[in-house]
Amino acid sequence: MAERHLVTAELLAGARSDGGSSGTSAGARAPVRWSDQAGVHAATVQVAAGQQEGTRAQLWLDDHGNTTSPPTPAESVTAAGTAAGASAVLSASAIVGARTKGSAGRSTDAGSSSGNGNGSWSNPRWNLREQ
Repeated sequence: MAERHLVTAELLAGARSDGGSSGTSAGARAPVRWSDQAGVHAATVQVAAGQQEGTRAQLWLDDHGNTTSPPTPAESVTAAGTAAGASAVLSASAIVGARTKGSAGRSTDAGSSSGNGNGSWSNPRWNLREQ
């Protein structure tokens, strides 16, 4: 899937109807100019009707710097879902890693750790002798 990114362009002339339905953004076009790392670019694109020369417009570009349509809601949702899923996996990995690291010094052998110093598991109260 091609990546899209938003740039701000300046209208070089006022928007003109291209014969489409009058008064709609789909029926107005204007020459625009924008700059990026590769230099200054120009194109004629669809803009909102009535835009004047010097007005700024937002354009979507593809990986190659060509003007393209905005992402569809499905593409936006897919991208957001992918990011959220990756975040969840990384978070779960961090939690499991922290739990594993935290228990690395613990032994499951009951005779190896007691807390009472003699190598056996016992409650100090069990060792009390009746007096």
